[in-house]
Amino acid sequence: MQTIKFNPTKAELEAVATEARKISIKDIDDKEGYQLMKKARVEIGKYRTKITKFGKLQRQEARDYADEVIRQEKELLGIIVPVEDEMKDKIKEVDDTILYNKRLVMLPSRRDMMKAVNGQFTDEDLMQLDEEQFSQLYTSTKEAFNAEKKRIEEEKEQEAQRVIDEEKRKEEAVENAVAEEKARAEREKENERIAEERRKENEEQKKRDDEAKKTKEEEAMKANEKFQSWLKENNVTEDDEDIIIKRDGETISLYKRISQLTLK
Repeated sequence: MQTIKFNPTKAELEAVATEARKISIKDIDDKEGYQLMKKARVEIGKYRTKITKFGKLQRQEARDYADEVIRQEKELLGIIVPVEDEMKDKIKEVDDTILYNKRLVMLPSRRDMMKAVNGQFTDEDLMQLDEEQFSQLYTSTKEAFNAEKKRIEEEKEQEAQRVIDEEKRKEEAVENAVAEEKARAEREKENERIAEERRKENEEQKKRDDEAKKTKEEEAMKANEKFQSWLKENNVTEDDEDIIIKRDGETISLYKRISQLTLK
């Protein structure tokens, strides 16, 4: 940075400031010191005014210089910048063509790679990507594809397992139904057997009872015939009031009433 040479100089001002600091006012009655300090302040004020004017002049000259520098800079840049921009555009056009051709060669491969992972992208989308961008897109698309594939496979496995479980449940239900029907049939068969046994037992018991009743009736009939024959042999009847018939077990005795007395 260029040093500006002020007038007065720094050394001159430092000397003035040093001398001014030597002046003092002893008290309010020190008129001489008071006048000297007022005079010195006026002189220092002149220095200040001179410095300020010089500084303003230097700043204006600097602004004028800067404005001229900027004007000339713009003028000179106006000559070469358009040429530079034209060259940039032409170079960019060539670079873009080279890049386009390079990506065009790679497009079929990129298409196949994306197709393999179900990537839904247009050729224009793929042509816009450099190698790193395509790699990142392919990786994320592949991860999404594999995740979806895994989800579908898991769903298929779950569905297959559900079908197996359902078939197993149906088979178990059929087996249980068959077993229940078999058990019911066996119970019915057992009940029928028991009922048949009871029926036969009842028939046999009835037959025994009927035979016993018949035998008892026949025995009673024979006993009665024997009894009536016995009465007849003894010339008595059951209606004979003078005859007393007494039975003791299987023994029957006849008593003849000799006489009868009523006390009351």
